[in-house]
Amino acid sequence: MSLCLYKLQKKPLVIIIENREIFYDSLKYPSADWLKVIILGVLVLLPIIGFLSPFTVISPLLLLLGFLSLGYLFRIIESFMEGSDELPDFDDWILMATNGFKVALVGICYFIPLIMLSLLLIVLQGTLNSFFISGFSLWSFLAGTPIQLGLFIVIGLIESIAFANMALYNGEISAAFQFSEILKRIYMIGYRKYLLWYISVLLIGLISVLISFFTMMIIIGVILVPLLIIPYTAMLITRSLALIFASSESYES
Repeated sequence: MSLCLYKLQKKPLVIIIENREIFYDSLKYPSADWLKVIILGVLVLLPIIGFLSPFTVISPLLLLLGFLSLGYLFRIIESFMEGSDELPDFDDWILMATNGFKVALVGICYFIPLIMLSLLLIVLQGTLNSFFISGFSLWSFLAGTPIQLGLFIVIGLIESIAFANMALYNGEISAAFQFSEILKRIYMIGYRKYLLWYISVLLIGLISVLISFFTMMIIIGVILVPLLIIPYTAMLITRSLALIFASSESYES
């Protein structure tokens, strides 16, 4: 049964209330079509092969296939907002790759402040070391790490809704930087509810990493991790993002 369904004009028919409903629905979502999970897994695996293998003519092509996996995850959000509860098809590959490139570009832009902060801390530590003030250098490292972590969390909180907002506006990159609307969405979802969702997503990611680590210890794990575990987790998290974003419509007229 659909927990939340959008019309084409982006208005919800039913609003999700509880996070547990979001994750219950999201856990089932990928299992509706395991073939599509595997196809996404192939799109995840090929860029990894291109990155790890010795450079050849096809290596850049394999790396570019990474945009397709990002584009498909973006399509999951878009299709939900258009009223579909089914896993979208793998078609219109050029559009999918284009949207994947947009997602990657937005992700890089959002993490520029964190990159700049990290570089600043490296320069600061190097400067202090050059003056043999090791105590201050250690202090800058210890003080900088929590700041970096805090900035990472804040960026992640805003960026997640930014991706969904971009999907709402049919892939317009500018929609990912409409901060007033993004912050309003977070307010309408509810700070506590959204923070709990974000923590849950981080925990799911951590559990997925641990499962992948232990699965890789067996021979078949080399196949299971990229073809099943990674795409399943990605679909689950993306679906939950679409659903949590939908609950921001609770106060829309």
